[in-house]
Amino acid sequence: MKARARAVLVLLAAGVAGLFFSPIFGFWAVLRPVAAVLVGCYLAVELSVRFPPLAVLRAPLVMLGGLLGAVESELFATTVFGLPTDATIRGLVLGITQSWQLTLQSTWPARPDPAALLFVPLAVALAALLGVELVRWAPAALLPSLVVVGFSQAYLPLTGWAAAGGACAYGGVAAALLMVSRDTAFLRSASRWGVRVWAPTLVLGLVGARSW
Repeated sequence: MKARARAVLVLLAAGVAGLFFSPIFGFWAVLRPVAAVLVGCYLAVELSVRFPPLAVLRAPLVMLGGLLGAVESELFATTVFGLPTDATIRGLVLGITQSWQLTLQSTWPARPDPAALLFVPLAVALAALLGVELVRWAPAALLPSLVVVGFSQAYLPLTGWAAAGGACAYGGVAAALLMVSRDTAFLRSASRWGVRVWAPTLVLGLVGARSW
C-alpha cells in the first residue's frame, strides 16, 4: 500500500511540475495533457502492483502509458479511433525534437497547438517514469520533477500568487512523499531534524524560482 502511495505522490509531483508551464500556454491548455499523462502512468503502475509478474515491465509500461496519454490528448486527430498511426509517430518525434524550439520562437502566451505544446506532457511523462523508478529513495525521486520545474522557469518564470501557489503545491506533495517514505533506508539513516528541514527548504527554494 505504501509503495502505491509513494508512486502516486511521485506522479503528482511530476504533474505539478508540468503545470509550471501554465504562463506560457494557459492553465487549462496545460492541465488536460498533463492529467492524461498522469492517468496513463498511474494505470501502468497499478497494473504492475496488481499483477506482480508485470513488475519487471513497470518502466516500459509507465513510459507507454505516458505516451498514450500525450497522444490521446494532443495527437488524437492523427489516430484512427484512438489507435496510433504513422502520423502519430511523426508527431511524437516532432514533439521530442522541435516543439520546445517552436515555443521559444513564438510570442507569449503561445497558442496551445500540439506542435508547440507537446513537449510539456512528454517532459512530464519522462519525469514520471524516472520518479517511479527512483521511488524507493524519496528525495532522489523528486529530482526529475524538479528538473521540469527548472525547465519551465527558464522559459517564463511564475510570479506573484501563481509562484507562491505552485511552490506550495509542489512542496506539499514533496513533504507528503517524505512522510510516507519515512521507513525507507535513506530516511532511517537521516535525523528527524534533517527530514523536517527538507520540505520547508524546498518550498522556499521554489518560491525563489519566480525571480529566475
